[in-house]
Amino acid sequence: MSVTQSVSVVEEFAILVVDDDDGVCELLGDCIGNVPKVKMKYLKEPESIEDYEVMQENFLVIILDILFDKFNKIEYLLEQVEEKWPDAIIIVLSYYEKELSKQQRKRTDAFINKTKLLLEPKLLRNKLIELIPTHKKVMEGITKEFLENLAKLTEAEAEVELYHVNGYVLRKKNEYMEVDICEKGTTGEGIEEAANIDEVRRKVLLPYEMFEKHDLCDFGTPIVFRIYRKGGQIIAEPRLDESADKPATIQKKVQKFLDVLEKKDERLSKDMKNNE
Repeated sequence: MSVTQSVSVVEEFAILVVDDDDGVCELLGDCIGNVPKVKMKYLKEPESIEDYEVMQENFLVIILDILFDKFNKIEYLLEQVEEKWPDAIIIVLSYYEKELSKQQRKRTDAFINKTKLLLEPKLLRNKLIELIPTHKKVMEGITKEFLENLAKLTEAEAEVELYHVNGYVLRKKNEYMEVDICEKGTTGEGIEEAANIDEVRRKVLLPYEMFEKHDLCDFGTPIVFRIYRKGGQIIAEPRLDESADKPATIQKKVQKFLDVLEKKDERLSKDMKNNE
């Protein structure tokens, strides 16, 4: 017997999650649980979906796992959801996409791979932003404020690049890493002359821990150094330059300069020992 309630505008956006994976439940909580006016209900046992209190809830989104203790319960869950909440958005969340039959795929609105979600939690929010406007009954059951809140979170997580240079690692120097970077510069002061762009190479010192954290400490490692804004945070970090040769080819004039620096350091070290 269907217990679907008549759809009306609700103060809370109710989401039902049927999954026995504690880690995924925590991830979903982090991803959408902090969206204002979201109410999430978690069930670890498929059979719990028949509890009277659960049946009375007007869930607008249902998120289902495929496997529970190695027994496929997806058909049972789909039947229960279709009977009790026929107007809800159904999302299947699992590592095992192939476990779904073609017929079962047609009965769901989306499939999200758990591995991808772990790497990129915003996938679920993006999917909801995509699906909700296409479901008339779901749209009738919520205020526009919920979609606006989802959009605000997505916007807050967007990266805005402020600075970007390519370069390569030279050497560790005390608590810093010496890096050769290539910046774009303009020559001349006139409007026409400003179009002449030269590459300007610079030696800069950056905190060593930045490079150690991303395992970028080897001589010649090509890097991209970025400063970007994400939400209210300004983040500066080096990352491996995937498009460059590995290890980077060090220019002869740069190598000569490095050799001079090494000899200087050796002499300084010897002088310090002699003074002791």
